[in-house]
Amino acid sequence: MSSSLVLIRLLCIHLIILSFGSTLNAQNKVESYTKELNLLIKPIATDGDGQITQTGVPSSILDDKYIIGLGESTHGTKEFNLYRFALIKELILKQNVKMVVMETDYCYSKTLNNYLISDSNDSLIKYITKTGLYGIYRTQEVFEMLNWIKQYNLTKDKKDRVQFLGLDMQDPFILSDQILVEFPDLKSMNSLIYDQLISFKDLFKDGNSFKMSSTNKRKYQDMADEIQKLVMSRKAINSVELNTLSRLLRQTIDLQGTFGTFKNYFSAYNNIRDKYMADNVLAFHQQLSKDDKLVVWAHNTHIAHATLDGAKRMGAYFKDKLKDKYFAIGGAFDEGSVRIYDFGASNMYKNFDYPTSQNKYSIEYILKECKYPNFYFTTSDILKNKELQSWVEDYKYTRVIGATYHKDPAKDYSKVAFAECFDGMYFFKIAHGAENVRQTP
Repeated sequence: MSSSLVLIRLLCIHLIILSFGSTLNAQNKVESYTKELNLLIKPIATDGDGQITQTGVPSSILDDKYIIGLGESTHGTKEFNLYRFALIKELILKQNVKMVVMETDYCYSKTLNNYLISDSNDSLIKYITKTGLYGIYRTQEVFEMLNWIKQYNLTKDKKDRVQFLGLDMQDPFILSDQILVEFPDLKSMNSLIYDQLISFKDLFKDGNSFKMSSTNKRKYQDMADEIQKLVMSRKAINSVELNTLSRLLRQTIDLQGTFGTFKNYFSAYNNIRDKYMADNVLAFHQQLSKDDKLVVWAHNTHIAHATLDGAKRMGAYFKDKLKDKYFAIGGAFDEGSVRIYDFGASNMYKNFDYPTSQNKYSIEYILKECKYPNFYFTTSDILKNKELQSWVEDYKYTRVIGATYHKDPAKDYSKVAFAECFDGMYFFKIAHGAENVRQTP
């Protein structure tokens, strides 16, 4: 045998040994991490119907929090919805939570909120399906949560009832229309501003988008400023609601003014939107009594107290303002199905399947090996454990699913380092798509 063939064989054997050693080392790491995690995680328990009976979150850890963020790595997951419903129920009963704020437009939430805090016991379903609540929330799990809040409210004095509001401002049409409804004397006070608002509203009819020039944006910002002055001049007449709407109008003009104006458009849009969502939630919290708390239901990337993809997120503004009085709980899953919108042939919400995590630097890759299939952990517990430091430092990817399904699962992972973003996390090994509302109007 020639010397060159001998060298090639020896090299191959060496590479095989290195590969085997690398695989063994990686396996040992997984076993080491899961061994330590198993000492810190708290199981999530369910009953025979799949309802959450134990969230795993120590009640005392939320005693001194003002705002609690409840996230999800994707919208449209049954387990995520049921888990947050169970936790919200606990927080209402034991932690004086008086407001649930969801990632949906404020104007869309108002009719629903008015029903929830009223003495009326009319059909809830029509307030979900006919008031513009985002389609991602028109699910059986959200219906059950809202129905529970309604029944709870009927047992309480009006001052002690739980409100449900949206934090978003992405729909200029419904927002402008709501101002016209709530401000019936706008035309008599300033007909030019009234006509300008009508013109602005019509730009977004039927869900149209509109690319504003900088001149147009400034013009509409001036209009919003003038409306705010008019609102302030009539303080005694529904001032809280009109102040909220005029603030949202200024926000949506700024937000819509980013369309097509930046190469990094999505980063700019997220920067603006998250800042305003934070402003709105903080304003809602200011409306509550001193000891009342607020829960925010939104995507992981919004409740995160960090900068992600070049955008400072809503949770980061909460941390700036509230420090450790804000507590963010992120959500993750390993495999299963998710109910999101199909932008392809069907143009409807449908279930898409996701395989077990193959990203070796994702937290899901480790969490799926833990002893409980479903569990919660507190981030500070992880950070105190020296054996988990390398896991925290090296595993900085998390599954992030937005509004679009990717056939390539690698595209569903983003750099969302849990220790930098969340104060706690819940995890489900198997997920199922959220159920469509079963009741009919």
